[in-house]
Amino acid sequence: MLANATLPLTGLADIAMMGRLPDPAYTGAVAVGAQAMSALFWLFGFLRMATTGLVAQDYGASSAHAIRQTLRRGWAFAMVGSVLLLALQGPLLLAVSALFAASERVELFSVNYLSIRLWGAPALLANLVLTGALIGLQRTRQALLVSLVQNGLNIALNLFFVLGLEMAISGVAIASVLAEWTAAAIAALCVRFALKDMPADTTSHRTRSLSAFLDISGNLVVRAFFVQLPFFLVTWTSAGLGDTTLAANAILMQLFLFTTYTTDAFAHTAEALCGHAAGRRDRAGILRISRQTLIAALSFAAPFGVLYLLATPFLAGLLSANDAVVEAVTACRVWMALLPFVAVWAFVYDGVYIGLTAVRPLRNTMLVAALLFCVCLVTFLPWLHNHGLWLSFLLFMLVRGIILGARQVATVNRLTL
Repeated sequence: MLANATLPLTGLADIAMMGRLPDPAYTGAVAVGAQAMSALFWLFGFLRMATTGLVAQDYGASSAHAIRQTLRRGWAFAMVGSVLLLALQGPLLLAVSALFAASERVELFSVNYLSIRLWGAPALLANLVLTGALIGLQRTRQALLVSLVQNGLNIALNLFFVLGLEMAISGVAIASVLAEWTAAAIAALCVRFALKDMPADTTSHRTRSLSAFLDISGNLVVRAFFVQLPFFLVTWTSAGLGDTTLAANAILMQLFLFTTYTTDAFAHTAEALCGHAAGRRDRAGILRISRQTLIAALSFAAPFGVLYLLATPFLAGLLSANDAVVEAVTACRVWMALLPFVAVWAFVYDGVYIGLTAVRPLRNTMLVAALLFCVCLVTFLPWLHNHGLWLSFLLFMLVRGIILGARQVATVNRLTL
């Protein structure tokens, strides 16, 4: 949880730095650029999730050989993905400019931001594999160390480049890239030491076929696309509603992501422990871990809902000096209060299914939820405007939790027979 809590602090720091500048286009540009980066790298989110699930199961089966095999494959995919992103950065920047109907200044600033951020791609993708391994090996203290270094350094460099050197949007991007490369180096060392502590294999060099890894990864890529679609559409729709609404929704999304990353720690717990139990074929243990994790996550999410209901105007004032932006954020605080209670179900069940590497139900659930979001957005936006956008997003999260929860027992029984 502590490791995850540091992740959105970087986004909040980026927004806060840009919010001190008089033009809301800076905040909007960070929102567009960060969303584009998130969409790109979430397509590679299978690197972390597949690695966590497979490593956790092989850790439960005490197979260091299989763990190393998974890491080598993850690294290979990360390097190929990095080369593709860097080689295609020109078309990618043009696509972002075409997709987001933002103002000319927002477009200019966001392209500048992205052209720098893409140079962190090799480090960021490698870190997905390495972090997945640390979580699967239940080395969460090391994962915390990596996150603290990355995000602490990012915030410090933000202050130096933006406030000290007055580099504005370029400073925010350079800070992120330097922090990502530093974190990847530290994560590699942590994984190396963790594998040295592994006991000798007790399963005669258990192995997994490459086709199994590709099947899991392919389904997770499809799932990642449909996960990101609603987030992308929130930013895309906001850009068409004007710079003030775009900046306000960027702040609202950062508040939601702060809740997401901290409560998502329970999902990572479910991934590691359910995967470990699956490696031992402990069906009762999987269901018990799932239930206990969900109760703990709901208990943790409740204070966030109360906080956002009461303190959203204050938090918005910390992140923006623009009165119109603060007012627009405050108008949507009810959605921020409801989202923690609704979203936590989806997060925990995501973790359970990833730990079991039951990726097809995850893929299908995300497809249904994303399509529902699109239908709701078209229905509610014309007459509820920005409130319709956030209502659609709330329903997207709700449906994910309902479907995964309903199918959990059947999925566990099928995979552990």
